[in-house]
Amino acid sequence: MFCEKAMELVRELHRAAEGRLPAFNEDGLRQVLEEMKALYEQNQSDV
Repeated sequence: MFCEKAMELVRELHRAAEGRLPAFNEDGLRQVLEEMKALYEQNQSDV
């Protein structure tokens, strides 16, 4: 399903203690960016 990884990153941030950021999740962010790129390319081919 689309945006599951992005939602997981948002949940991670929401679960973090007040005023604290969770550790940087490079793998999660990379997966979100790859999905965004794939969706963008799919949209471009549809136009």
